[in-house]
Parts: sequence; structure tokens; C-alpha cells
Amino acid sequence: MKHIILYAHPNPQNLNNYLKQILIGCLWHSRHEVVPALSLDDMKAQRMGEDANHVKKEKEYISSADHMIQE
Repeated sequence: MKHIILYAHPNPQNLNNYLKQILIGCLWHSRHEVVPALSLDDMKAQRMGEDANHVKKEKEYISSADHMIQE
């Protein structure tokens, strides 16, 4: 199964990041695929009206995922 995690709190010091890392570990351990989502830099660029090619690729990941996990 292919999973994408939409993670809206990119602060590496918060509880949400900790829980995301545990979830990714559990999915990988179960041999599931986890595709990357937007980074903090990507979100900053989007706020400035930039839509980089890799952001377009990540939008394709969202469309192709079997499961989407939003926090």
C-alpha cells in the first residue's frame, strides 16, 4: 500500500512530529510505502506564489496514494 502523510506542523520539536515519525516507522516495518509530502521550505515558497516542479510531483503523489493520513 502507498501512503502519504499530510503534515501541517513542520516544527521538529513538537508532539505531532514525534507521532508522525512513529507512524512512518510502523508503516515501513509493515512494508508499506510512504511518499514524502511538502516541507517547510515548500510551504514558504507557495506562500510567495512559487510552485516548484517538485511540488507538482508531490501533488501527483497525493492523487496516486492508496491512503492519505491527515493530522
